[in-house]
Amino acid sequence: IERIIGDYDLKPEFVYGLYTMGQPELKANVVKDLKVGIDRLPKNLKLSEDTQSMGDKLLQAFKASKMSEKTFNNGRLAKGLKSFFKDKCPTIEQMVSIIEAMNKDVWHANYPKPKGSPEAKNYAENFAEYYEDVLSK
Repeated sequence: IERIIGDYDLKPEFVYGLYTMGQPELKANVVKDLKVGIDRLPKNLKLSEDTQSMGDKLLQAFKASKMSEKTFNNGRLAKGLKSFFKDKCPTIEQMVSIIEAMNKDVWHANYPKPKGSPEAKNYAENFAEYYEDVLSK
């Protein structure tokens, strides 16, 4: 995961969010410790080939999307995606379809961009709007 952060010059909070989908949330201080080489991963965190594969697919979907890296490269978006995944249990293919459906400014027509800085909850609700679109096709 650290190699991916360095290779793509992405924020650790974003990358860890993608590569720990379906796993416990990593607190900011744990991510900072990992960045400097201190391994304080929660004992209940189970990283596997499946989580690696899911993270790879999600990262590639974001990189290939219409969104700019500046737009998607943030921890709140990743945390919102994790929350959405936990609540709705979409397949990885559905999640990739959601990312592909998002336009440049991220926000669904039925979910206007919040005023100020969006929180993870706003992103999760926004992903749910796109999910309904994907399911209806």
